[in-house]
Amino acid sequence: MVRSSAEAEFRPIALGIYEILWLKIILEDPKIDWKKPMRLYCDNKLFIIVHNPMKHDRTTHIEVDRYFIKEKSDNGTIYT
Repeated sequence: MVRSSAEAEFRPIALGIYEILWLKIILEDPKIDWKKPMRLYCDNKLFIIVHNPMKHDRTTHIEVDRYFIKEKSDNGTIYT
């Protein structure tokens, strides 16, 4: 059960990133080295929230997903 619309958007994106990471592991088995970031399609408004350094009390329950998405976006694993 989601508590907010932001959480309803963060959760599927985080799960999509998990799938991307799993795909990279699967591609390593036949020695396919994928160095480029993988494209993730999502709403641009969501990434404004991800990269906004201001913390809101209403978003504390989605902080784990937010930091995970921001980390993978910043280190080049994904791009939108």
